[in-house]
Amino acid sequence: MMISEIREIVNNKIHSLTVDLYHSVVYNCQLHEPIRIRIVNIIEQLIENKSSSLCGLATPYTQPFDVRDIPEAPDPLRTCFQVDKERIILSRAFRRLKHKTQMFWAARSERFRTRLTHTLEVVQNSHTISAILKLNCDLTEAIALGHDLGHPPFGHAGERAIDEYSQSKLGMPFYHNLQSAKVVREKGETFIREVDTRGKVTVREIKGLNLCRQVVDGIEKHEAFWRDVPETLEGQVVRWADVISYVNHDYEDLLEAHIMYGKLRTLLQKIGNTHGERVNAMIMDIVKTSLGKEKIELSPQLLEALEEIRLIMKENVYTSKDWRRREEGARHCLHALLNHWIDEPDEVIKESLPEEIVERVQKIGKREEIIVDFVVGMTDTYALEKYTEIFSPEVLDYHW
Repeated sequence: MMISEIREIVNNKIHSLTVDLYHSVVYNCQLHEPIRIRIVNIIEQLIENKSSSLCGLATPYTQPFDVRDIPEAPDPLRTCFQVDKERIILSRAFRRLKHKTQMFWAARSERFRTRLTHTLEVVQNSHTISAILKLNCDLTEAIALGHDLGHPPFGHAGERAIDEYSQSKLGMPFYHNLQSAKVVREKGETFIREVDTRGKVTVREIKGLNLCRQVVDGIEKHEAFWRDVPETLEGQVVRWADVISYVNHDYEDLLEAHIMYGKLRTLLQKIGNTHGERVNAMIMDIVKTSLGKEKIELSPQLLEALEEIRLIMKENVYTSKDWRRREEGARHCLHALLNHWIDEPDEVIKESLPEEIVERVQKIGKREEIIVDFVVGMTDTYALEKYTEIFSPEVLDYHW
């Protein structure tokens, strides 16, 4: 019998909304006895192995049915956080990360990191830390996979351009971590399984990914120097894994671009001579500082070093003539698109906006918010294509 057939049988035999579904659902299935016993043993062993590997401060693998905004029947074969990982990976927002800039505009060279490869490095480093600290790796990976879904095109230059526009036109700042949480709450669609009081299972489509609250919380608060700290240790792990990842791969991208500052090289080489040595040293620092504690922390020495690295990058890289030229290109492109779609009459914007966006504006209103969300969700290439379609492409040649 195929796994898909087993899953269908299990889904049609759900009788309650408790986490005990991992056990009771299989017991209630009308399967041949050897198959039923085998499934029961596999699922019980998986849950036992996962749960026994956790420390006392970790987030449990099994969660109550109301762990999501819209309660769902738990998946009989996977933990709720494994389900969330799949939903993020299958989302449009995740696929778009492939064509979003991390530090240098990736469309000009395949050597540089993209927002997607950055995300995968955060997932890897988060998993390593969580595994050593005996935390919930499924939760950690789900948060890491979704942490940058709300990042605008053109990297941090694009984020500053959107923030500048949002503050001047909408009267509110833009933060990509809050936008990432908004994406998983409101964007895309997913199918959920619901069970009525008689045990009947129905499937319906809803807006948003309906992720577990711990995942959304970790995504929303993943910025290392954000005002709020994630409620779970797993979320706190992702905050620092994010820093570890971008500090090291941004340095490598600078080398790829033949841009280097002696002070930065010296500082990083004190941590390690290679990428692997530096990542391992930083992970070991987090593990030693956080082991057995109720908070994930860095040592004062590493935190001071990272602050100094951030300062060097800000004073040298982000203020360089070449970098300012790129930033002006991002600002010009994104502001031009926003102004066009927000200020022009409906008859004009219909020619260049996707039909679904036009329909949302007409149905919901909130034109400014919908357009800003649309532009933020664009990839670098799509933003430039739209700019070229509407305006003269020569204007951006200087900047890029």
